[in-house]
Amino acid sequence: MNPYAYRTTGLAIKTLSRILKARIRVHGQEHIPDAPLIFVVNHFTRLETLLMPYHIYKIIGRPVWSLASDHLFKGALGGFLDNVGAVSTKNPDRDRLIIKSLLTGGAAWIIFPEGQMVKSRKIIEKGRFVVAASEGLRRPRSGAASMALRTEFYRRRLKHLDAEMPDEASRLLELFRIESVEQVTDRNTCIVPVNITYFPLRARENILSDMASRFIEDLPDRILEEIMTEGTMLLSGVDIDIRFGEPIHVFDYMAAPAEVYPLAEFLNKQGYWVYIPRLRGHGTSADDLENRTYTDWIHSVDRGYAIISNLCRNVMVGGFSTGAGLALDLAIRVQNIKAVIAVSPPLRFQDFGAKFVPAMDIWNRLMSTVRLNGARKVFVLNRPENPHINYPRNPVSGVREIDHLMDSVESRLPELNIPALVVQASMDPVVSPKGSRRIFDLIGTQNKRYALFNFERHGILLGEGATEVYQTIGQFIRHARQA
Repeated sequence: MNPYAYRTTGLAIKTLSRILKARIRVHGQEHIPDAPLIFVVNHFTRLETLLMPYHIYKIIGRPVWSLASDHLFKGALGGFLDNVGAVSTKNPDRDRLIIKSLLTGGAAWIIFPEGQMVKSRKIIEKGRFVVAASEGLRRPRSGAASMALRTEFYRRRLKHLDAEMPDEASRLLELFRIESVEQVTDRNTCIVPVNITYFPLRARENILSDMASRFIEDLPDRILEEIMTEGTMLLSGVDIDIRFGEPIHVFDYMAAPAEVYPLAEFLNKQGYWVYIPRLRGHGTSADDLENRTYTDWIHSVDRGYAIISNLCRNVMVGGFSTGAGLALDLAIRVQNIKAVIAVSPPLRFQDFGAKFVPAMDIWNRLMSTVRLNGARKVFVLNRPENPHINYPRNPVSGVREIDHLMDSVESRLPELNIPALVVQASMDPVVSPKGSRRIFDLIGTQNKRYALFNFERHGILLGEGATEVYQTIGQFIRHARQA
């Protein structure tokens, strides 16, 4: 990494901005966390390879490296790209460099998931993201998600091995050319989506396209059209808006919700990839949860599915309690899911107090309307089975949102036509087995199973006998793979 090259790039951008009438605006930079970062950026013009490293470097104050096509690393341009931290997509050390810099937090990365410049606006085909490439429609590249997940695997493994197997930890440190485990940051990798837009867009002949046509023989029509578009944008004036979206936090297993960690570990040892998204309002505070809706939780699940579906061809979804309802919702909405597992789905509550939540919610809204906020009953006392995991206060609005979610799911269960497993404790003190049985009966597929365990607790994925539940789920997954 050569700091002088960054300064040179900055001067070049400032000079070009004065000459070429381009107006650059940056939005949402407050979304960028202080963490190891991968920026995933749409690739519309050649300008992004110059603009993005410089502008991100100005914001975060640390090196920004990027992947670039192998054919660019020739002559003076290749030397410049090396200096500013660009790495060829065919560099044999590519993955090692990316993982090392994310483990230590030494540099951020820019990855273009489209894999090439894309001018087409067609991004969705049959419910899936697509790239309109020269060879036809294809899926976006999954390298950013893969690198983030692999980094978190090695981060957790290094921390564990340093205490348990120091020789193996030393081998991994040598592999990534890291001097000590102390250099590996505890902060998890974040993927930051970035969208670049240009306005107006016009393609017409200009001095750049004229020069290209005159000096380059047999110039392909596609290249000529790109030069006409980009040349017109820059010479006639264009607004360039760079928007940073909310980051996607990539958690390792230990940072995943503790109630499902042992199951995730069990499945991982069976050879499966497991990704557990944190639902909005969970793992933060009860006050945060009080302001969330079930659509926020659906959004969290959708983001998790977007990550894992770009890594694995066959995806199964599952969840516990509210997560079971969200898994059923996703399986109904998304066609390409292989199977679904619902553990203790909350269609009907056992708690007598939960029956009064709708009335309490109406009362709270009425008090807010007349501005008597002091009379609102926002939280109810919660006595969780795992107080080190769950909140001691339960927002009234949160119970209402679960009701809304399950009402939505219940009416659509006959549409579910993939293998399904419903798991329930016979003496669950929180949700009624009658509710989970109704879910099972309503599911449309004939390839379904209802597993009832003789437990007197809600959290059946932890504690005595949980291994039996894991084995039942593992057996179902094996059968579903063959279906």
